[in-house]
Amino acid sequence: MANMTLSIPDDLLKELKKHSYIKWSEVARIAFEEKVSALERIDVFKEFQEAERDFKDGKSISLEQLKKELGINDL
Repeated sequence: MANMTLSIPDDLLKELKKHSYIKWSEVARIAFEEKVSALERIDVFKEFQEAERDFKDGKSISLEQLKKELGINDL
């Protein structure tokens, strides 16, 4: 597993030290994972929006083209 160093304000460090029993690196790791997950969902949503816009503009592809692009041959 990789390591990361980050800077935090002194006031925040003081507050974190009051709760030294908490694994703050674990809290940060979970927060990073949640943020990345949210960003991935936003990216997928943007792709759907773009596809919908293309469809409305008549820029659709055939089912055969879609299967080829996705590598699916048994539909």
